[in-house]
Amino acid sequence: MLLSEALGINPLLVEGRLRLAEARQSFGDPQAARQDGQIAFLLAIQLGQQPLLGLTHRLLGRLAAGRGEWTLAERHLRQAQEIYTAIDVQDGLGRTLLDWAALYHAQARAEGRPVPPEAAAFAAQASPIFTRLGMRADERAARALLAR
Repeated sequence: MLLSEALGINPLLVEGRLRLAEARQSFGDPQAARQDGQIAFLLAIQLGQQPLLGLTHRLLGRLAAGRGEWTLAERHLRQAQEIYTAIDVQDGLGRTLLDWAALYHAQARAEGRPVPPEAAAFAAQASPIFTRLGMRADERAARALLAR
């Protein structure tokens, strides 16, 4: 029996903890969001499922960006991008690229400077992935970031 099975850890538990972290962040409790994110990360490591680890890194990156922790956000998004590229999970890769673009927009806005060209490059990379997979809402989001 695997440790994750013995502990009753499953992917839904990890995803639920990530969603809870996002909700707590949006309701203005970044400390609780950080704790929930860390718990989700540890659970995802126990499961050892690469797509779930990619999702965890991606959402931890978004949470860090929401707190203005740009370096930490970049580190998590880089990890997610590497995982999704290595295992060829195109929807996760596209969403991670879109998160990169959003990160650059948020950082520029917070620091009162122009959006760097990397933001458009990431959104431009994500758009054809979404088109190919029929992910219309994400495709519209990528085009909206390109238009900014």
